[in-house]
Amino acid sequence: MLPKFLKFLLTSSGKTPYTFDWPEAANPPAVVIDLSRSSFGPIAMGGSIDDARVLGRPDEYLRYDKGCCGLAYYSRGFMFEFDGNRCLSFAAFFISPDPSENRSIQCRPVRFKGGAVLDASAGESSLRSVFGNPVDQSSDAEGRSLSFNVGGLEVDATSAVDGRLMEITIASTRKQSAR
Repeated sequence: MLPKFLKFLLTSSGKTPYTFDWPEAANPPAVVIDLSRSSFGPIAMGGSIDDARVLGRPDEYLRYDKGCCGLAYYSRGFMFEFDGNRCLSFAAFFISPDPSENRSIQCRPVRFKGGAVLDASAGESSLRSVFGNPVDQSSDAEGRSLSFNVGGLEVDATSAVDGRLMEITIASTRKQSAR
């Protein structure tokens, strides 16, 4: 591991990914969602990007405006996004393929602490059993979206027109403090 100042110098130019020195993870830990702790495996909402190091080098490091970034683990079916302070602010879990998506993403069922599993066949009753009653819903030509508020998290579940659960996204509704 590099000293923090040296790593800052190497990555602040915007040309070197923050995760360039992260190892490949031979046996990365499972990412099990714990809604009561607002955590996704080793990292909690508002946690540092460095907490994700145990997951290994991501398939892609994404740069956004204002110092925000993302870690895309497409081969494992999820991605995390971080605010300008490199604190986790958003997570996406890919459950079934999106035909309009041109990336190769390994879609997988999502596992929750307590044993619940949501896969492509999960219907509205399964979503309600995990997240409670939706606070909003919308439909369009591409599918349907249900929104839930769960303990300071905004959860969106998107289904295709044919009813397949495609994606679950989770964002914090709480203002994160600067580190």
